[in-house]
Amino acid sequence: MEQAFAKTLDEDVDFDSLEVGAVFKFSQLENKDRECASRVVEMIPEGVSVSGPDYLGAHLSMRETYAIFPALYNSADYVIVDVFSQKIMRILDADAGLVRDVVARIMKDPNYKLDVACGNLFVFKKIGPHAKIEMLPLQERYEFDEKVDLEIFKSLTVVDYTVPEILRRGENKSLEITYVKRDNDSLDGYFLFLTFVNKSTKEMYQVANLPSFSLYQLPDWTEGLYYTEDLELALPGFLDPGEYDVFVGMSNIIRTRNLYLGDVEVR
Repeated sequence: MEQAFAKTLDEDVDFDSLEVGAVFKFSQLENKDRECASRVVEMIPEGVSVSGPDYLGAHLSMRETYAIFPALYNSADYVIVDVFSQKIMRILDADAGLVRDVVARIMKDPNYKLDVACGNLFVFKKIGPHAKIEMLPLQERYEFDEKVDLEIFKSLTVVDYTVPEILRRGENKSLEITYVKRDNDSLDGYFLFLTFVNKSTKEMYQVANLPSFSLYQLPDWTEGLYYTEDLELALPGFLDPGEYDVFVGMSNIIRTRNLYLGDVEVR
């Protein structure tokens, strides 16, 4: 069988003795995942309009319309968001708040549904009006009933989470994590992401945490407050089925930590 990803675990992890809360230092989320980009391009049908990163334009030029995101973000058939993209900032001569606002609008737009997520890329498909929760998937709270106490790094601690037992490729499902920043450590440059490691092959599927990337970033989080991320998972069809270990990671590219949350079956 063709493997979904070439990237494999680069740290020797004993999957038979993993304990929830264990922290590892394996790979950070890549800011230019060529494998994900290639797969995303293959998924976009011909004859549709697309709004996406500038570097995908050459590969998607045969589509009806290709605009550099955020142009056509509310009308294109497909909208591709790159959470690491910097060129949109230079083109717009705008601050990050404008781009985050556009992403928030797409996430709330009842006409768009998250179609697939891979690495730094999120593909939203225009499907027309459908049931959609209007509340933003990142909520700040002053109080929270802590269930666990699992520090990732620099006092950022997971205090509750839910990981589905089964995930089906092509179907969207939520994974929820609540964090608290216990001390006043600087989180400048840090971001959150998920890693799924295939227990048999050690191949990794990684995806950025879109809410904390685009809506309310880690450096803006306040000490002592609680932040709940409702992460919509849209596993790609090319991901191999099997048993996966799930980690939530925190990285500034130079330093990375991954906290083990449990396992899940991918079907």
